[in-house]
Amino acid sequence: EMAQWLRLNLNRGTLDGARLISEESIDEMQSAHTIIPLKGLTQQLNPESHFVNYGLAWDLSDYKGRKLVRHGGGIDGMHTQLALIPEEDLGVIVLSNTTSSFLPYAVAYRALHTYLWLPERASSVEFRKIYDDLLVPGQEPGEKRRKNRSINISPSLYFSAYPGSYESLAYRIIDVTHDADRVVCTH
Repeated sequence: EMAQWLRLNLNRGTLDGARLISEESIDEMQSAHTIIPLKGLTQQLNPESHFVNYGLAWDLSDYKGRKLVRHGGGIDGMHTQLALIPEEDLGVIVLSNTTSSFLPYAVAYRALHTYLWLPERASSVEFRKIYDDLLVPGQEPGEKRRKNRSINISPSLYFSAYPGSYESLAYRIIDVTHDADRVVCTH
């Protein structure tokens, strides 16, 4: 479905010949509404950009003289990066099963570079360094949170309250069972 969203945006609101969103709405979404200061992590993640703005759910910047329209997201152990260069009719979608990495950015930029026939760039090395610099030296991601969490607490519900079948867009049907000392989820 994300590929269809990408196509819809590249085709300025039209998908398979049907107008679903007006061109004016696409223009509004992909126009700057908020200026983002180009410093710190934003500058590191956009090293060649002269500006970074926020549209309506889109990150906007320049990239090698072209308008770059991006959106990333992460939830429940997944991270995505969607990048469009409308004037090239180019779209890239990167899906990953991790939230603790800048790898989706690196892969997206590598794809853009390759498509645009630009000199090879060590995107994965660059983004790995940025990620590593964010970590506290000698500390794994999440270690600080684990050290500061409360211990010797009880669950807010008894295990018997959790069993059942649950539906999730990401995981489909999830069956929850329990035994004497744990809750088990399967899908």
